[in-house]
Amino acid sequence: AGEDGTLAKSIDGLLETFSVELGDLTSGENSPIREGIKKQMADMAKKLMDDFSRETKKQGDQMAELLDPKNAKSPLREIASKLENVDKSLAGVKEQMLEKSVTATALEDTAKSGAPYEELVVSAVQQIASLASDVCTSTGNSTGLVKNSKKGDGVIELKQGDRNVARIVIEAKNRAVSMPDWNKEISGAKDNRGAIAFVGFSKYLNDMPNKGRIMMIDRLTWLVAYDPENDSPELLLVVYQMIKTNTLAAAGNLSEDKVSTVNAILDTVFAEVKHFDGFVRDSAAIRNTADGMWKQLQAVRSGILDSLYSIQATLRPEVQPLELEGKSQREIEE
Repeated sequence: AGEDGTLAKSIDGLLETFSVELGDLTSGENSPIREGIKKQMADMAKKLMDDFSRETKKQGDQMAELLDPKNAKSPLREIASKLENVDKSLAGVKEQMLEKSVTATALEDTAKSGAPYEELVVSAVQQIASLASDVCTSTGNSTGLVKNSKKGDGVIELKQGDRNVARIVIEAKNRAVSMPDWNKEISGAKDNRGAIAFVGFSKYLNDMPNKGRIMMIDRLTWLVAYDPENDSPELLLVVYQMIKTNTLAAAGNLSEDKVSTVNAILDTVFAEVKHFDGFVRDSAAIRNTADGMWKQLQAVRSGILDSLYSIQATLRPEVQPLELEGKSQREIEE
């Protein structure tokens, strides 16, 4: 039983034998324990991938169900239902707006459609007047100097510095008006608004007494065919400058030499406008020469603008007409 005894030697021998055999079992490429461990690792990896694939598919199916608006359990079902209701409501609103648009278009073709056209004309004149530091006020719904009279859709106050030096009254008619009827409107509007000049607007050429673009009754009374939605603002610029210059002269706010020079320029502009109308009528009948006529129209247009610049130079510094100097053609149109 001692350390050097038979028992101790026997146990040491058994342990050494076991150690050698254990080494043989665990060492080498084909050892049983090594192969067992590899097989267990492979089984574990396969099980892990199978579980992962199964859970992924399960989650994908659940997500698809949640995102399907037709699924009763999907939170999107309620949202889809609300969107359908919104879509139906929008369709109803769109249909109502279309009905109103059709109704408005139909009314515009009647004699009662003056109010919308009046608003468009007054708004366009207000923009032009503001460029010249003048003020245009809508007056169509208010009575004037004459008791119970609302004649005169707008009033332009011509200014020199802070002073109002003269008034121009405007009237818009979205229907054909005879010359006798225009004369009544002119007299009544001037008296009612305390104006010395008058500009009457018709929407279409055929509504004008002379079937033309511009009709000058006298230096202080003009009729114009002008549609703010379709016609160029340059026409309104020209008319505004014409009537403003003549009004200032009549009010004694321009010297005689400048009035003479300006009137000569205005006569040229007026001839250009008549020429312009001739091209418009011709272009409707002669389509095959449209390109050539367009170049001529551009030349006429440039001539009108040059005349406006000349007016500005002539009137400075006593009167400040439209502030066009230094502006491009596109800025003027805007």
